[in-house]
Amino acid sequence: MPQNALRLLRLRPALFAVLAAALATGCAPVATSDSTPNDGQGQPPQLAFCRQSLTSSSTAEIALRTATNLGTSRVADRSGRELHVRAHPGGDHVVFTRQTTAGNASTGDLYVSSRSGLSAEVRITNSAGFDETPCWSPNGAVVLFASARAGDSRLWTCAMDGQNPQPFLAADPGVEDREPDWSASTDRIVFVRRQSGQSQLHLVFGDGTGLVPFGTQRPSPNAELGVREPCFAPDGSKVAFIEMLASGISRLWSIDLATGVESLLFDPQGEVRMPRYAPLGDRMLCAIAQPLQGRQGLRLSMLDAGGANPQLVEPGEQWACYGVDAFSTMPSAPTVAATEVVPLSAIEVQLSAGVVTQGGKSQLGAADDQFLILASDTFDGREIAGINCKATLSVNSVNEIVAIRARIVAKLSRSDADSTLRTSYYNPVAERFDTIAELNAPGVNSRTLAFTSQSLAHVTMERQVRVTVIGDWSPGARAELAVDEVRLEVVRLPLLVR
Repeated sequence: MPQNALRLLRLRPALFAVLAAALATGCAPVATSDSTPNDGQGQPPQLAFCRQSLTSSSTAEIALRTATNLGTSRVADRSGRELHVRAHPGGDHVVFTRQTTAGNASTGDLYVSSRSGLSAEVRITNSAGFDETPCWSPNGAVVLFASARAGDSRLWTCAMDGQNPQPFLAADPGVEDREPDWSASTDRIVFVRRQSGQSQLHLVFGDGTGLVPFGTQRPSPNAELGVREPCFAPDGSKVAFIEMLASGISRLWSIDLATGVESLLFDPQGEVRMPRYAPLGDRMLCAIAQPLQGRQGLRLSMLDAGGANPQLVEPGEQWACYGVDAFSTMPSAPTVAATEVVPLSAIEVQLSAGVVTQGGKSQLGAADDQFLILASDTFDGREIAGINCKATLSVNSVNEIVAIRARIVAKLSRSDADSTLRTSYYNPVAERFDTIAELNAPGVNSRTLAFTSQSLAHVTMERQVRVTVIGDWSPGARAELAVDEVRLEVVRLPLLVR
């Protein structure tokens, strides 16, 4: 990806507010009316997730949001990068790892804080080696975690105030135990044991008895590869886990504890990390990166319990997710009605950069090789062309919306290593355009950019959404962006539920 920090239309959203002209053939000029952000004021958080800015390693926090990405609060912030947040079974407290030097595991220690801010943050470990991947005991009185304080990674426990640290399991030298999860339903613990270049899930009871390996061993030439990040389903009947095949390549599996049958849940053709079941077991939270679809960073996402229907919770590329958990108050997944296509007549197409040379709004209704074509303009030494598509959705309230789906088919007239085709989604709460997908060096054939987002922070109270299509080229001759289709769909609640 080009590294120009001033990439137009990604980092300069004000340009969308002063658009140059109206598109020809039925396309409207820039609207001047204000919109009301949907900031979720008054709605209690359902998720806590760790996120770090991709442009600044010193900018990290634990955000508190609803499952539809509403809210603006966060856990009290400190210097460092937060990871592996876990919600206390009683509700208010969270435990997490903080690396005082981002990316340096040896600087990781554990902290307990609260989502309400009523309890002061407490540092509960302070060791020379890393302390990481904490989880709570079923009654919330004990924290179980992995630590390298004595050399090899081992499982340790301590009280939630850090008192009485104790080794939990013994192991032979050279064996590493990591990434525990503790089932509140069965009082069993699952963790990853790595030895002799292999990794495998292990089960043990909360009192340290009954240790057994289970599941398939997988090659683990280093601690980053192989079996990773197991988590129990709420009823304790199965465990989901990651199979890390290579850097940036992983798959999501589950294993039934009664039968030992392993099932592949999700293969992103990229990376899926840090799975966590929703409290009722009907959904899974995770972080997903899909470079082949133009999404390079780990984005907070939601899957069905069976691993289907991935939807972005926090869709923009500016944050990378490094851990997520749900509070016990998170409700069940909404029932949905049939998906409705937003008619082209409800989409206002605005020119954001470039000059229309052929076609108009009517060419965007289907992927039929009938194009709206824009010639680029020069901005900051780069060639840019793009449109902004603003839709008013046919719902009575923003709260009727379950998800928004977008599909864009477009192509560039020239392509090299420093050219990009991308789409962004306007975030009225943050007052920015979030880059959702970008294809670098996309070639000159038609490409598809698509996403599904359940973030209602990207829908205004007036039920409006804005999606862009941008061609961005290195300096040189003028280029053309040809847009074949802009398709928006709304996934709605059933009529009886609205």
